[in-house]
Amino acid sequence: MNIPLLLMALAAIATVSSAQGANCLPMDSSRCDCSWANPSVCTDDGSECTCMCCCPMTGSCDYNNGGGGGGGSSSCTMPAGVPTDPASVNNRDFIACHGKLGLGGSSGLQLVDESGSAVQLIGISSHGLHWFPNCYTKESITFLVENWGINVFRASMYVGEGGYATNPNVKNKVKEIVQWCKELGIYVIIDWHMLTPGNPNDATYSGAADFWNEMATLYKDEKHVLYEVANEPNGVSWSEVKQYLDNMIDVIRAVDSETIIICGTPTWSQDIDQPAAIPVARPYHVMYTFHFYAGSHISLLGRVEQYASQIPIFVTEWGTTQATGDVGPYFSETMQFLNLFASAGSAQVSISFVQWSFADKDEDSAALMPGSCGTQSWDTTSCSGTFLKNFVKSKVQTCSGAPPATPTPPSPTSPPVTQKPPTPPVTNPPVPSTPKPVVTNPPPSPTQSPPSSCREWDSCTTSPNCCPSGSAPPPCVLEVSVLILLVLPPSAWICTRWHLVAELFWMKRTVGALLLSKLLEVMMDWSSLSTTNSFLVLFQ
Repeated sequence: MNIPLLLMALAAIATVSSAQGANCLPMDSSRCDCSWANPSVCTDDGSECTCMCCCPMTGSCDYNNGGGGGGGSSSCTMPAGVPTDPASVNNRDFIACHGKLGLGGSSGLQLVDESGSAVQLIGISSHGLHWFPNCYTKESITFLVENWGINVFRASMYVGEGGYATNPNVKNKVKEIVQWCKELGIYVIIDWHMLTPGNPNDATYSGAADFWNEMATLYKDEKHVLYEVANEPNGVSWSEVKQYLDNMIDVIRAVDSETIIICGTPTWSQDIDQPAAIPVARPYHVMYTFHFYAGSHISLLGRVEQYASQIPIFVTEWGTTQATGDVGPYFSETMQFLNLFASAGSAQVSISFVQWSFADKDEDSAALMPGSCGTQSWDTTSCSGTFLKNFVKSKVQTCSGAPPATPTPPSPTSPPVTQKPPTPPVTNPPVPSTPKPVVTNPPPSPTQSPPSSCREWDSCTTSPNCCPSGSAPPPCVLEVSVLILLVLPPSAWICTRWHLVAELFWMKRTVGALLLSKLLEVMMDWSSLSTTNSFLVLFQ
């Protein structure tokens, strides 16, 4: 390597990194004082608050992450197959056409209505009910039903992280949402949102049996309710998850013999191969959860295709972004998943799905722009939210519309096979859960921390309480940019071209993070990365 040239490059970078205001990254103590309204101090306030872009001399920001979420790009082009401005859809009284849901079809894997016809639910999930309570009112859900056309809403009741375990009153919001959805005539998922800690048997979740006994007692005769008993188990084996699920299924079935129960799977509900191999003890009207984020999990598309013909799947959470909840949207990858859900596997099952999330959190996966709930601006959508509402309006099943692709129904003399999922063929054993190229140590779900938490693993968000005073940012992509600048002419070293370097840097970070993920897994727990921030700056 040419040492003198390297030293020159380092000097150039140091000069750029120390610049302030419109010329480069701010180097103040907060890191998080940037916004679209204040472009003179410039970082990527769509995701992390360090080293993701710079401002040219004009003072305008050149963002390179795709933009489009909470605080994202004002430009949002719909992918092929999704209209730009479809007419509103009113899906009130959808339940009146379908009634109580169950499992049926020729394979026993299809969500069906009381007449045995296939049903595909498409809707949206709340974020944490205790974090964004003003987003979840009868008016907001009514707007979603009467304008977007959703036919299901998911009420996500966090248990840990300041949720039900420490504030049982959040359960009252769940009951309100269940009642509103009944009045509107759409389905509702009661989500026991266990996430941190990741083991559903942890003492944090000791109230699960009492909660599900109460819910089953309240809603056993309701046609519009579905139970989701474990959101995203993580860092725990399927045998431990299954133990919890079997216990909760017993609790519910002692009171309610028919309502659909949705069960989470290991690795943030990605390992659907494991219940395909060893299903729960009582699989009648039980479905299994699959979660994906389009920017992180495209390699799992084949897994859904394979196991949709073996177990009943319900996608209770997905996003257009990376798994952190930021960066994106990834519309091409998103459409590959959603198109598959219309008719998946050899059984041609339609898979229901609920997007994360209906909230005004300042992140790319949020459907609403920051501040929208406070002003009751239910249609002030981010790019991700605009995509979702346009997709729902154009694709959702309604009472008057044709149902999705439907498996051949069973003959009257051959009732649906609903007692248990089909056993996978011996000649085609399930794919082992390890190693998984993208999920051996995936980034935490965007649901992992409250919006005010400063999360070491993804640097800093722009939440008001994020990154306390005194936590200075690292140098402006100092290390990574060395090799880049070595191949650039001197005229490109000035800050007016710095955004080009940032774009290259951004494209490199995901690959680099994946290469290091296994090493980091050995070195430390993901929850304690504070000692390695300087090591990770190359790939953040």
